[in-house]
Amino acid sequence: MAEDGINDPLIAKRKALKRLGLPDKTPLPSNTKVEQALSRHLALFDRDATQKRLLRLRQLALETMEFLVGFSPLVSGGVVSGTVTAQTGIELHLTADTPEAIAHCLINHHIPYLSKDYIVNMGHGQTLTVPGFCFQANQTTIMLKVFSPTSSRQAPWDTASSQAAQRWSRARLATSLRDPQ
Repeated sequence: MAEDGINDPLIAKRKALKRLGLPDKTPLPSNTKVEQALSRHLALFDRDATQKRLLRLRQLALETMEFLVGFSPLVSGGVVSGTVTAQTGIELHLTADTPEAIAHCLINHHIPYLSKDYIVNMGHGQTLTVPGFCFQANQTTIMLKVFSPTSSRQAPWDTASSQAAQRWSRARLATSLRDPQ
């Protein structure tokens, strides 16, 4: 995951099986264990670069959240967990009555974007397809997942930790920049 920029633990585990020549039915570690191993690897072999990358991503996430403040942005993923590689992007959860409101905002600010639907794991076997947008800023992919006002209250499920995903507000993100762990 650290070397190839794979963000999905399942894809990384399948690639490892293939690389090691093991059968598909070989028992695999949990996503939590994979995430923990990636964190340890980055701390051991890429500590300074990881910390710089994390700071840069958090600063860019905060700027983007301030730009999109009208859509109640919450940041999730590696920017929150602190596990970031060179390919890690920024994942923002936005709240809007319609995705068109966000599209108009991006168009009005001349930001080229791609529209896409994201399948979000909501836990307990439930998934939700949410509209979204993807664009580049400062050589970083920014993913915007658009939740309705009612669906935005429940945090999506984090497959790596098998619990509700951590999501930070702008205030919490700003605090992390002032007082890094």
